[in-house]
Amino acid sequence: MVDVVHEPLQIDFRGAEGGHGPSTWGQRHIWAAVLDNRGDPARFTMRRSWSVPGGRTVVDVVAALRALVERHETLRSRIDIDRGIPVQVVGESGTLACSVTDSAAPWSREAALRSASELPVSVYGPGGEPPVRFGVLTFEGGPQWITVAISHLLVDADGCGMLEAELHALLSGSGTPPHATYQPRQRARFEQSVDGRAHNARALRYWRTTLEQHPEWLFPPRTDGIDSWRGERFPVLHAYAPGLGRHVEQVADRLRVSTPALCLAAFGKAFSARSAAAAYPLGVTFSNRVLPWSRGYVGTLAQQGAIGVRDVHVPLGQLARRMWQSLLLGHRFSQYEQDDVFDLISQAYDGQRDGYGPVANFVNFQYRPALTGTPPSAEDPAGRALVFTELSPQEDSSVRFGLHISSDRSDLVLRMSLDQACVHVDTMRDVLDGAAGELWSVNA
Repeated sequence: MVDVVHEPLQIDFRGAEGGHGPSTWGQRHIWAAVLDNRGDPARFTMRRSWSVPGGRTVVDVVAALRALVERHETLRSRIDIDRGIPVQVVGESGTLACSVTDSAAPWSREAALRSASELPVSVYGPGGEPPVRFGVLTFEGGPQWITVAISHLLVDADGCGMLEAELHALLSGSGTPPHATYQPRQRARFEQSVDGRAHNARALRYWRTTLEQHPEWLFPPRTDGIDSWRGERFPVLHAYAPGLGRHVEQVADRLRVSTPALCLAAFGKAFSARSAAAAYPLGVTFSNRVLPWSRGYVGTLAQQGAIGVRDVHVPLGQLARRMWQSLLLGHRFSQYEQDDVFDLISQAYDGQRDGYGPVANFVNFQYRPALTGTPPSAEDPAGRALVFTELSPQEDSSVRFGLHISSDRSDLVLRMSLDQACVHVDTMRDVLDGAAGELWSVNA
């Protein structure tokens, strides 16, 4: 049977207030990445599919979405560019279109995610529309899934999780979520205040100290522009590690460290084994969600921080404890004015910034309720070998490599994008295998 696409529904909203305001550090952090990656919307759109509790109608779903939009300025915002600088524009009232697609067969999670990937949305919302799109997937008229596409300039992964939780509460009748007390424009005002500027200064001192104490480049900088060759230069590795998620949780619990710290320690060993660097900075994506004010904040807070890596030849447990301390310290200084960090790196390396200079790499660890991109069945589900899947290469990349570690606390998915002008794909395949081997080598 062919899916039936109905006329879009209208989500009419009226928020508490609207207006203009400066962008936040988190928004300008993403904006810099947008510019470095030529505005590719595929990389800078958060796409999700949220399940709908049974017994609800499409009218119920639209009412819940309207409540979310009115509650959070993020969902009523677009980003305008004023003399090269992004600014927030919040609509007090307006209308968002919501597509409705009915199917004669139940929608799977995979099908819902594919549908979310097809929602058209821009990166920053030119033309007056917020870069926010919703869709409803119905089975014989009853809503099963809500598909979502929101610009990464407006929201990060944790913000998407908060929206999903609030929507589920609205639809399940478990209570109305509390009013959002901290909005992005308020955050921007703090960042420009005396206290905000003082925090930025402390963050810059931390970055400078980290770079001075860890002066080496993990992999060499690119010697040519990203336009020199394309396609196979920017491969993407995807590895599935069945059972490794459960194992690292048990090991981390026994060692009394965080699971991300344990994984980073294993990758620190694997990176160092394939590089001549002995003391280098490593980029890490920090959620910036540890302080009380961030609870319930729906916006973009995540930024790239930096930690120093050295002396990796100690036992993995000992390195994981050091790595955890480094992560806790790095988290204190992972909110900053993006251009100031770029200027600092440029000054430290004679104007050759090459993205983040020696920190033009990042590791991102996320827990997910369900992993995507896992094969239907592993060749050796009882074994410990990574199951690699070939993905299409990226067109270009502003970093030398990026590592995404996803866990559902049972399995791990490792996704590595890289620039072969800096490091060969076979080297990074060895890194993935080596890190997985390090993690399996420790008894739970």
